[in-house]
Amino acid sequence: MKQSATLSTTRSPQRLDVAQLGARMHYAVPAGLAKAERLNRFYTDLWYPRLKPFLPRTLSRLNGFSRISGRSHPDIPSSRVKSCPIRGVRYALDLQRADSEAERIRRFVQMGRWFAGWVAAQSDQNATACYGFNSASLEWFESPGAQSRFKILEQTLVPRIEQKRLLAEEFRQNGLHWPDDEWNRIYEERERREWQLADLIVCGSDFVKQALVRHGVDEDKIEVVPYGTPPSPYEEQTINQPDKPESFRLLFAGHGGIRKGLPWLFEALQLVSELKIHLTIAGDVSDLPNQPESIGDHSITFAGSVERGQIHRMMDSADAFVFPSLCEGSATVIYEAMQAGLPVICTPNSGSVITHEHDGLIVPVKDPARLTEAITTLGTDQSYRDKLRQNAKKTATSYTSESYSKRLLSVIDQ
Repeated sequence: MKQSATLSTTRSPQRLDVAQLGARMHYAVPAGLAKAERLNRFYTDLWYPRLKPFLPRTLSRLNGFSRISGRSHPDIPSSRVKSCPIRGVRYALDLQRADSEAERIRRFVQMGRWFAGWVAAQSDQNATACYGFNSASLEWFESPGAQSRFKILEQTLVPRIEQKRLLAEEFRQNGLHWPDDEWNRIYEERERREWQLADLIVCGSDFVKQALVRHGVDEDKIEVVPYGTPPSPYEEQTINQPDKPESFRLLFAGHGGIRKGLPWLFEALQLVSELKIHLTIAGDVSDLPNQPESIGDHSITFAGSVERGQIHRMMDSADAFVFPSLCEGSATVIYEAMQAGLPVICTPNSGSVITHEHDGLIVPVKDPARLTEAITTLGTDQSYRDKLRQNAKKTATSYTSESYSKRLLSVIDQ
């Protein structure tokens, strides 16, 4: 629904308030705005510099502490940050305790609703624009203090109602239940109302944009801004690969195995006969009912959740990256794989910047035959793989966190 021109759509958003749960893309949005001296306030849940004086030293020895200590960014002055750490810690624990997708969604929606209301109550009048994220912005955008401001919404993933279309049957076929209860309907309605209130909607890929348009969002208020990643640890080194490894080393990284198409990858491995594969799966894929250690002659390692540095080491020893996702926004792990010089096999639904047969291979979703063909091609033709590897590294230089900030500021200022 196209909005009429109002004060909020015509004034220049010179200084912005940003509200973000978590450390998504390592705070790329508020960090870029702060570096450009455009950030008024940053509202978030956990901010380590504020927590550090109150944490016992023994906490540093606990598993997962590095994730807490990473909740900051050198380009964001703590003086501009307002956080709600107690509620943030409680939310993180609540998500860990969720024993079903329905329960996870309930807690996710409840936190988004609370957070948006908290930001509305904390917000001052020094900013000319609000920048929020889908499902955690509604109460803020509706508040009196936001009425005259330019409102920017980032849609990080395809709409929840579109996820249902893409994933409900997939869940059922894997013996799981796709929740379609009151909390999911609240989730869907929150997103619809946020789209209506936003003056500008930013998303990471055309895949997300087209999904928004299908659900009634005015195409003119949507801008696609591909993401970026911090400087690559591979820029100053040569990636060493054995000439004749014992097996073709595939790497997958991501949280959630069903949504990211792992059952279809397992089916594809059953069809690969021309080479021996070792597949490493990094990330929490506990939703998978089947986690085989091998498929035919091919071996599989489930590495579980790993730190970002460990992912980089895994990329250093892999031959290719595979990501057969059914539903994404724009998967940042693909940008990282390209920076590492890995040819990528992915789907159109991954929202990637891959160009087919230039820096990777794009295969249809839920198509194990085409996935098998792509894996076999990269595994048996090293010269072709090396060509894609070099092109991937070159493409990745256009998708750094710095270039992302420039693209984002450009669309904000249009």
